[in-house]
Amino acid sequence: MFSVRRGQLLAATSVVGLVALAAGIFVLREIILAVPLGLIGAFLPMWWIRRGHKRTLSRFKSQLPDTVGLLASSVRSGHSLPQALEHVAGDAPEPTKAAFLLVGREIALGASQEDALERLAARYPSDDLKLIVAAINVQHQIGGSLAKILDSISETIRERIRIEGDIKALTAPQRVSAYVLCGLPVFVTLGLLLIGPDYIGPLFQPGPLRYALFSAISLVILGFLVMRAMTKIDV
Repeated sequence: MFSVRRGQLLAATSVVGLVALAAGIFVLREIILAVPLGLIGAFLPMWWIRRGHKRTLSRFKSQLPDTVGLLASSVRSGHSLPQALEHVAGDAPEPTKAAFLLVGREIALGASQEDALERLAARYPSDDLKLIVAAINVQHQIGGSLAKILDSISETIRERIRIEGDIKALTAPQRVSAYVLCGLPVFVTLGLLLIGPDYIGPLFQPGPLRYALFSAISLVILGFLVMRAMTKIDV
């Protein structure tokens, strides 16, 4: 999983936050605007890390149907589950490869199969992965055809991914509208700076108009986040 040490995160947060605060003080020369700017700068490293987590988790989820298929085919060919997990770790792409390598390493060091898989589900939060882990653990306790169970789960996951793709296609115009409405004020401002700098220049000079500019930027960002939230539909 996308990981950063706590000390590295603290250092990045402090440095970026202080740089943003200094820029607000020495460039904008307004302490009232410098403080929010410093807070935004301090938030950026955390946002970047969360973005990396989401991208890694998204790739992991998209690979789950093929991962389950590899497990099913390996079990069907006569391998035990630990051997099937090693097979996945050897053939699967990243980040699935690293995830199952860690599971195999934990089992080799003495962890139980159930505990290793539960920790995998905790590292990669996914309803589909929880279903896979629960099915494997139940089968391990009461028996049954694990290959058939995994095949059924693989089809279920593929259908869910297909539905998510359909939803993304249906909500694409709304997402584009969010980007357009957020970017339009930026392009208009840049255009006015080129065409009539005397007209829009007072917004960037010390005074009450600068607070109006900051408020407008905040409202644009808030509107963008609201529109993005409205287009997110969980399946």
